[in-house]
Amino acid sequence: MASIAIIGIGAVGSLLAYMARRVKPTVIYRSRIYGEAIRCFGGLVVQFGDEDRVVEVDHYMVGDAPENYYDYVFIAVKAYDTRGAVDEALRIVRDNGVIVVVQNGVGGLELAEKMAASRKPRVGVAGGVLTYGVTRIRAGIVAVTGLGKLIIGYRRRKPDERLMRVKEFLEGSVRVVEDIEPYRWLKLVVNAVINPLTTLLNAPNRVVVEVDSIWRIAEMIVGEALALIDKLGIKLPVDDVLGYVKRVAEATGNNISSMLQDVRAGRRTEIDFINGAIVRLARENDIDAPVNSLLTLLVKGLEEWRRI
Repeated sequence: MASIAIIGIGAVGSLLAYMARRVKPTVIYRSRIYGEAIRCFGGLVVQFGDEDRVVEVDHYMVGDAPENYYDYVFIAVKAYDTRGAVDEALRIVRDNGVIVVVQNGVGGLELAEKMAASRKPRVGVAGGVLTYGVTRIRAGIVAVTGLGKLIIGYRRRKPDERLMRVKEFLEGSVRVVEDIEPYRWLKLVVNAVINPLTTLLNAPNRVVVEVDSIWRIAEMIVGEALALIDKLGIKLPVDDVLGYVKRVAEATGNNISSMLQDVRAGRRTEIDFINGAIVRLARENDIDAPVNSLLTLLVKGLEEWRRI
């Protein structure tokens, strides 16, 4: 039986623990409040409608889990916390194990690849794209608001036997692909539209498609992102990207985006790894991205203003 660890048990990490429940995963956290919640509830609580499902887990604070022990380590922290999470993952993963980075934006997977290559070069480093809707209610409790898929793959290379095995212990809709980049970038485009617009308007996802002037901004965001994606030579898995963004916004219309949840809770957002990443990479490739640049500045300004 595979040994599984999940670093970060917010919304995404808790859902991953639920998907891996058959093998009783280990979850790793930085705040003691999560350990107290797990002991209180008898595990992690994942809500599906009115039903509470308790996932039995082993759990440790960062630094306490056994070294070189786990076959698979999933990283499910915010993008800005990636470096510390990768440090912990490399400490606890076996020399021939696999690390899977499941988070929004771009930059985290690339960092994990670089760190692993210098410290444990035999470790496989893959990316994961999660399309489920899931919301953190409080420490130890999350609610699934929409079903989706977990897509896993290496960047620009085919999966090996190690990676293919994830489907043996993860329940739900899991797909292993030959290159995670197209799927990661497609989700980036969706996030670049929904996250900043809903955050700045303090509105659910449906505002993107129900207000004409906001949809016009969405079209501009997508246009700039597609210009960059084309320059990078990435072939997205859908042809009508704008239509795909619209369908996601409609299907998740009543959801509160993760970025808006962060702002409401007084947490730092991942804007630098979503629209900010588009701006940075566009600049490196001599492409203009003024709308994404403006949105990045506005969200960062909102973060700063709420801290004053």
